[in-house]
Amino acid sequence: MRESGFVGLIQVVFRCAQAGFGSTRAWAVVATMLLLVALPVALVAGLIWLLV
Repeated sequence: MRESGFVGLIQVVFRCAQAGFGSTRAWAVVATMLLLVALPVALVAGLIWLLV
């Protein structure tokens, strides 16, 4: 059974990347996507921490 939400999105991206590039490149794509999502979250959290 497939997960829903963010975990499901990661699964879909991994499967698509794996089908097109192979397993190693798929992990790199997922890691890059996670970093791109985590960076703005960390910046906003840091900004809130500095302001409070």
